[in-house]
Amino acid sequence: MNAIIISISIVLIMIGAIFSESKNTKPNFTPPPTINVLSADTTSVPSPTPVETPNTPAVKQQVSDISKLIYPKSILLSSTETKMLLESGSDPASITDWYEKEIKSQGFTSVSFAKTAVNSNILNKLSGAKTGKKIEVTIQKSDTDTQTKIEVIF
Repeated sequence: MNAIIISISIVLIMIGAIFSESKNTKPNFTPPPTINVLSADTTSVPSPTPVETPNTPAVKQQVSDISKLIYPKSILLSSTETKMLLESGSDPASITDWYEKEIKSQGFTSVSFAKTAVNSNILNKLSGAKTGKKIEVTIQKSDTDTQTKIEVIF
């Protein structure tokens, strides 16, 4: 009977030692970094970020030509070296007329203007070419859109 009591006592001492050891050790846990929210306003629209370009004459000329291809009553949604996406509340016919005049005024001689309208869905494609340069403009508006989409590839 003494052997049973001694065995139970040893087991209880070992269990107590294990639990006390686990309480004394600190867990290896690192809390996540704190993220500071500068603004909780989710309705604001980010403004376009100006892009710096190298100071070479060729790049400056290209940037100058590109800026001439932004429809005046439009919002620039995105831009790369060869493509711009714009949006405008203007009538697609007015936008198309403006781009036709702009393409011709920039000296593009090989020009093609295709205008389609089916059930209030507008898809106009304009293109022009001259020595070493080409331009393609797509103007699109469906009957459910409130804004006209403009894609310029140069």
